[in-house]
Amino acid sequence: MFDHFDSVLTSRLALADLKGIKVKGIYDSPVDTEGKFLANVFKNPGSEIAGDGNEETVSLDSFGKGGLLHHKTMILDDQVLISGSYNFSISARDNNREILFKTKDSYLIDSYSKEWERIRQNAIPYRPIPFQVEEVSNHVFFGHSENSISVEQTICRTDNSKEESFYLESGKSFFTSILEYDFSTTEFCKEVSDFSSSSSGFSGRKTNHPVQTRSFRENGILRSKKGNLMFISPERIENSSPDFKNKPVYLFMPVFYSIQSGNLLFPQSLKKFKNPNSIFIYQGGNGPIVIPGNSISVIPNSTEGILFFEYDSLFLAFCFHEYSKKGIEYTELIQEIISFRESVFPFNEHLSAEEVPINQVRNLGTYCYRY
Repeated sequence: MFDHFDSVLTSRLALADLKGIKVKGIYDSPVDTEGKFLANVFKNPGSEIAGDGNEETVSLDSFGKGGLLHHKTMILDDQVLISGSYNFSISARDNNREILFKTKDSYLIDSYSKEWERIRQNAIPYRPIPFQVEEVSNHVFFGHSENSISVEQTICRTDNSKEESFYLESGKSFFTSILEYDFSTTEFCKEVSDFSSSSSGFSGRKTNHPVQTRSFRENGILRSKKGNLMFISPERIENSSPDFKNKPVYLFMPVFYSIQSGNLLFPQSLKKFKNPNSIFIYQGGNGPIVIPGNSISVIPNSTEGILFFEYDSLFLAFCFHEYSKKGIEYTELIQEIISFRESVFPFNEHLSAEEVPINQVRNLGTYCYRY
């Protein structure tokens, strides 16, 4: 690969190595900081980080020599290929216009594997720093009990003598996230909403997370950047959370929706869907929470959000916001909803009602009903 500056990706590769998976990487020389970190923490003797052995040099009196390793490719178990212009960096994920494809095509995987082997023949392994002292795990804990919400939760450590990062695996289905918390020296606690921009959701960038929801840390797992387990959250909240894991979510655009009265008119193509089993609402970092009595006319502060209508085999959902807003965080979440559905429910049915919000996001930049 050419660049690798995504610290969340680093933590996942370190964890894979810790679980006994062979992780091998070849970087454009010199190996960058994240690659060096991996080389120094790998435990599996089969894992290795290398530079491409092709140093780029530029001279004023001649053409440049060498060249850049411009590849951006991952091959998983010789069965999955991920490649494109994507640089495995935060800028590539959040800001740049990139191309990334994923395929199981055997011909392409074989071709890319041969290219990997060609580069590996000339690569120079990066030698880790010898005789490193194993770090003693810092004690990390939540500053408040789960039941204290809506008090702002904090995540704290007992030793503040060094810079340190922790990674909280939180949430379920398309709400799954890896939240990165970067502690500076002298810093004991951080609010849980103060996660870094490198934090990642199901399909990439994560700018919001339901940290104000009582169950946000249910089954949460905190790890160090090396992949070492810091704690598993003991909370097991019994509630009526939506079953997104076993039922796909489909979008639609209502013909009419009033935030004052709760009056809602479904499109004609969804007329077969009558009274839902349950209704849930997600609003900017809070939820999804069940709406008592399935009455959307009693939702407090409901100027924007996503409504999920649960039926026996699926969910119908739409987002809404004021006409002057762009609904960026809901657009981001809906992209994760669609990506999750395509990954977990590959043979899901097609609903024509979904074409309206999908066409709208192409033209107006939002999937949402605007009022």
